[in-house]
Amino acid sequence: MQELGLLSILLSSEDSIIVLSQTACVLFINPAALSLYEWQYDDVIGKDLTVLLAKNQLPSPFPETLVFPCNQTITTKEETEVMFDNGKTILWKSRILSANKTVIHLIGKDIT
Repeated sequence: MQELGLLSILLSSEDSIIVLSQTACVLFINPAALSLYEWQYDDVIGKDLTVLLAKNQLPSPFPETLVFPCNQTITTKEETEVMFDNGKTILWKSRILSANKTVIHLIGKDIT
C-alpha cells in the first residue's frame, strides 16, 4: 500500500524525476520528465539515457563528474543547471540511491 502512495507522488510531481541503473538505463521516468524532453514512455524505458540525449541533441542532466558505468568512483550528490532551447532552466540534482552504486536518481526543478 505504501508503494502505491509513493508511486502516486512520483507520477504526479511537477519536478522531473528519472531513475537510472548503473549503466544509465532508464528504470523509471515520470510524466514531467517525459514532457520536458518531449518523449514517450515506451521510447525511453529500458534505454540508455546518455544515448537518448546524444541522439536527440538534448542537454544532459548529468554532472560532469558522473561517469558510467558506476563501478568507478563518482560523485554521490551533485547539482547541474541546464538551459533548454525553449528558454527553460532546469536545476538537476543527482544522487546515488544504493550503497553499491546501482541506482541513480535525477530530480529536475524548473528554476526559470
